Amino acid sequence: MIKLNLLQIGILSILIFDIIGSLSSRWIGFNYQYLTPLSFLIYCTISFLATIGWLVSILLEANTGDINIQPYSVNFFVMMVFSMIIIASIMGLIGGGIALLTKKKPVNIQDQNTSMYD
Repeated sequence: MIKLNLLQIGILSILIFDIIGSLSSRWIGFNYQYLTPLSFLIYCTISFLATIGWLVSILLEANTGDINIQPYSVNFFVMMVFSMIIIASIMGLIGGGIALLTKKKPVNIQDQNTSMYD
């Protein structure tokens, strides 16, 4: 059995959500942008769980290297929140860049159907 870490679960969650959302928006005919709040909810949940996971690892005295921040300090939570925001922003930037690089020109279906039988 494959064991996934929190980041992998987050990536898979977004990927599956986007696939299901894209297909259902096409089949049912609703605007895909209406799913933005749910996508945002997934990002927030994964970031929250990652922050809580870090706190739990410190409370259980995991070897966290040379980090000298007390787990209950405001600095700790501020640092973790900004870290998650930066990581999510970088992932979004990479995903957006890939989408722009692979963007193709839309195909006009009427042109394809009529050209074959004219």
